Amino acid sequence: MTAPERLKWPRPVEYAEDGTAANANAKGRPGATLVLRADGSQALAVQYGARQIIERINAYFGYAAVAELRIIQAPVGEAPVVRRPARRPAEPLTHEVAGVADAGLRDALARLGAGVRAGR
Repeated sequence: MTAPERLKWPRPVEYAEDGTAANANAKGRPGATLVLRADGSQALAVQYGARQIIERINAYFGYAAVAELRIIQAPVGEAPVVRRPARRPAEPLTHEVAGVADAGLRDALARLGAGVRAGR
C-alpha cells in the first residue's frame, strides 16, 4: 500500500570559524524528509501512523535519520509478474501407446501423455 519515493536531506548546517553552528537551533545533523507514495485509499491511515513510521525507521538506523514524512497520493506499482520460462512442447507418446488397438483411443492417450510431460 506504500512505497518510498526518495529521502530528501536538508542543506548542511553552516558552522562559524570558532566551530559553533551559525544557527543557534542547529544541533548535529538534521533529519531528512521521507517522501512516501501511498494509495489514495490508504493515505489517511498512513498519515495517522506517520509518527510511528518515523520512530520505527529511526530506531532501525539508531539515530534521527528521518525528521518528517511527506505523503504523495499516487498508485503504488504492483509487484512484477514472475513468468515461467516457456516450455517446449513434449513429444507425443507414439511408441508407448503403439499396442492400443483403437486408433482414437491411441491418439487421445498420446496427447494426454504429451500434456502430462509438458506439465500442463
